[in-house]
Amino acid sequence: MTISGEVPDILAAKGDVSSADKGARPADDVADVDFLRGVLAKEQQWRKSDFFWRLLLSSRELDLLTSEDRRAFGRNMTYYAANSERAQRLLRLLGIAFAIDLLFALGIPLWIYFARYGLSLPVESFKEFFLLILAPLLTVFALIQIVLSLAVAVVANIGGNKPYGMTFFNVLSRVMLGPWREIPDYDPDRPFPRV
Repeated sequence: MTISGEVPDILAAKGDVSSADKGARPADDVADVDFLRGVLAKEQQWRKSDFFWRLLLSSRELDLLTSEDRRAFGRNMTYYAANSERAQRLLRLLGIAFAIDLLFALGIPLWIYFARYGLSLPVESFKEFFLLILAPLLTVFALIQIVLSLAVAVVANIGGNKPYGMTFFNVLSRVMLGPWREIPDYDPDRPFPRV
């Protein structure tokens, strides 16, 4: 069973390694072919999953692709690699946007507090502190976080430089929740990655 129509061409360029002659081939060739098989399998999973963005190539996998590998790619694999590169660029930008968003969302409420009260604490109990100071500041924080995240997500969506299959809500969640989840490397034993 082949992974996709492009498999024989790409693996033929590397010298396809069957399980019978793995011992007769250099270890680098075996690793190269196994890596390409993983990339091809991941591309097939991406297409079958209706282009779920977390199935794009990780930054490590993109770095491991050689120009020779890319020249051997057919139309589907070229499209997949291009979308993977687009996703990595967008995720880096969204990570920066998250940091800026968080800085503003924390900085503005703190500035409001210090502009109004200075270093003194104008309340005598925690209940008063929560009701008079903390709750309004957290509300301002949440509103700023939501507004800035929506603005970044709209700009990223309108810019048209997001990978195929990544929705507005995927972009919004990456801005609001931060860059904590990367695109994983292919692992045939690991279950399907979650949003």
